[in-house]
Amino acid sequence: MAIIICLVLCSSGCIMDDIESMINILDQNHPGSFDLEILGITLAPENPGAGEMVEVSVTIANRGRKRSKDVPLCLTIGNQEVSRSTVPPINGGNQLVIALENRLALPSGITTLKLDIGTGEDSDDAKRHNDILATTIVVGEPSNTSQFSWSYGGLEWYLTLRSPAGDIRVLDQERPIYSYDDYLEFIKPGDRTVSALADALSFYTDHMEYQSYDEVSFILAFVQELPYTSDLEYMGRNFPRYPIETLIDGTGDCEDSSALFASVVSNSEFFNYGAALIIIDDHMGVGVSGNEGVGGVYFQVQTSSRRYYYCETTGRGYAIGDMPEDYQGAEIQELIEIH
Repeated sequence: MAIIICLVLCSSGCIMDDIESMINILDQNHPGSFDLEILGITLAPENPGAGEMVEVSVTIANRGRKRSKDVPLCLTIGNQEVSRSTVPPINGGNQLVIALENRLALPSGITTLKLDIGTGEDSDDAKRHNDILATTIVVGEPSNTSQFSWSYGGLEWYLTLRSPAGDIRVLDQERPIYSYDDYLEFIKPGDRTVSALADALSFYTDHMEYQSYDEVSFILAFVQELPYTSDLEYMGRNFPRYPIETLIDGTGDCEDSSALFASVVSNSEFFNYGAALIIIDDHMGVGVSGNEGVGGVYFQVQTSSRRYYYCETTGRGYAIGDMPEDYQGAEIQELIEIH
């Protein structure tokens, strides 16, 4: 005997609203509101000359089910909003390319562009997809372009970093290391590409309202995503890289990723954390200054009460204070504070 079960929805409102409410209850991973995500930023021209106007186009997707509402799309440079457009309604599951209303006249050199969607209280997308995205643009100079993606806080993060090509050509190619202190030469918090990167990363951390621990962890996750390559494999000899080289090459060994991480966290304009290079056996990591409650492995300078919590830069998933198993209990060779 066949048994037929009938489900009757009774409501004083629209029956579709009742169905939609039931779907929301049954499918907790499918947001009932609209859920906008910035997928990419396109610049035209991509490598503008000095004085040339730049058009910015943005690709936006609606990851939710509901059709979105009119929401503002804001472009910020530094702390100043330079352009505001409106994102028209987008059906759930669709995407749209929007050209910002204002063309930009940018100064020569490298500039960080920061875009965010003002979704308001009707959407809970900020914790599901990234309604912000940053990119850099180089005006009046040849540039290199690097793409980065990494995970933190349950979200996937993206960044397109354009860096001045000329900044690579002027670097000294003779890089002898006679003592551990010589590695301080490769810490460049004031480098303009490092500053542009720090600007973009601080835009992300400010949007998420991260406190110090998550802020440093976010930067660490960015650096840890770079694949490890030994100097012997890549260059055939010991060859410490400057941060801009590690970013362009998209790879490096422990000294390279440590120099990059230390440069970003100690950038005085955007982060300004106390940092130190920590050498253990034949391995280098970074110490970030923190209070007693941070937890995990830390090292101290004998002449100071400052604690430097160990940060491993060469593998995914190491939290602040985590020490790789191979180096647990190993003797520290040197701690070099970065001033």
